[in-house]
Amino acid sequence: MSELIQAGFSLAELFQAGCTAKQLKDAGYTLTELRSLGLTFAELKDAGFTASDFVAEGFGLGVLKDVGFSALEVRRAGFTAMDIMKAGYFFSDLRTLRNQGFTASEFILAGFTLGQLRDAKYECKELRIAGFSFEDLHKEGFTATELREGGFEASEMLKVFGVNDLKAAGFNASEMRKGGVAPAELIALGYDPLQLVNADIADMRSLIREGNNFVKLKRQGFEAIDLKHARFAPHQLKLAVEQLELAGLQ
Repeated sequence: MSELIQAGFSLAELFQAGCTAKQLKDAGYTLTELRSLGLTFAELKDAGFTASDFVAEGFGLGVLKDVGFSALEVRRAGFTAMDIMKAGYFFSDLRTLRNQGFTASEFILAGFTLGQLRDAKYECKELRIAGFSFEDLHKEGFTATELREGGFEASEMLKVFGVNDLKAAGFNASEMRKGGVAPAELIALGYDPLQLVNADIADMRSLIREGNNFVKLKRQGFEAIDLKHARFAPHQLKLAVEQLELAGLQ
C-alpha cells in the first residue's frame, strides 16, 4: 500500500483498485477522507474507526448511536451518562454498565434513583462517595455491616443502631470508644482483652486480676513483652513462662 501511495496513486484510485476501507485507514487516511469515497458510517465503523475518531471529525452523538456504537464506547468518546440517555440510549441493564465502568455519580446526574443504583449492585462505599448520606443509605436498607464497610463511623451509626449491632458489624473496641461508647459498656459487650487494651479501656494488670491467665491472653494476641511492659514481678513472669510452656505456646 505504501508503495502505491508513494507512486502517486490517489485515494480514489486505490479504492477503485480494490483496497478495502480498513487497508486505507491503516495506511493513514482519515475518516472524512474515506467518507468522501461514499462509504457509509457503518462501513467506516467496521473498518476500525472508533467513536472517538468520529467525534474528532466533528460527528455528533446522534451519528454514533445510529452507527451502532455502544453506550460504553460513546462514554469513552467523552459523553456523559446524561448525554447518552438524552440521545435515546436505553439503559436496560445498569448492572452491566456499572461493570463496564460507569460510576454511580454519572447515573445520579442522569436522573437514576438510589434504588435503581442499588439494584445495579453499586456498593455502599460507591454510593457514599457519590453523595448519598448515611440516612439515605440506611433507609434504602443497607445493613450495619455494609454501612461500616462503606466508610461510616460508629458515632454516626449509633444514631440508629445499637452497640450489639455495631459489634456484630465488625467495629472494634477502639472504634466504638471513639464513637462514644463507654468503657464499661465495651467490657460488657465481651470484646477480647487485646482490643480493650488497645482502646485504653483495660491494662494487663487489670486483665490478670479479672482471672485471665497469660495462656488465655497469649491466644488472644498478647506477647511476653506485654508482661514486661506491665511491670510484673519476676516471680509473676516466671509463672507466665511456665504456663506457656505447659500450653505448648512458648
